[in-house]
Amino acid sequence: MYPIIHLLIGIIPAFLFSLISKELAISFLLASILIDLDHIFNYFYYYKGLNFIEIYNFYVYRKKTKRHIGKQIYIFHTIEFLVIATVVIATFNKNIAFGVFWGLLFHTGCDLLEGLIDKIKQNNHHFKPFSIIYYTLKYHPKLQKKPQIPL
Repeated sequence: MYPIIHLLIGIIPAFLFSLISKELAISFLLASILIDLDHIFNYFYYYKGLNFIEIYNFYVYRKKTKRHIGKQIYIFHTIEFLVIATVVIATFNKNIAFGVFWGLLFHTGCDLLEGLIDKIKQNNHHFKPFSIIYYTLKYHPKLQKKPQIPL
């Protein structure tokens, strides 16, 4: 899902959070958008470039063609990041931590819903791994189970 779509969808819950607290609303909205910075980190890791127009075009092309660049993890989209970020931020400000928690969860939920809709439409959508532990166990060559040879 494009960041602008996350922004437009996120405005509604952010408005509702603003009735409770402005910092809660702002932290929710920022978290639900800035979570996608890990896409830039992944592009930089694989292609060693930081041209934002190229990055944008790359992800637009990938989205349209449903092509993916191998098994990769989007670190900010993981449950481990959600927990660690919330706990660390909560030590400073509970309202902001609450907003960040719900912003990250909202964004990830929207991505998951988009993936399910694509799968239903038979577009062969690739789901992001939502856990570092799952990703490591599934894709790390040294940790993969080897088939046992019957004796």
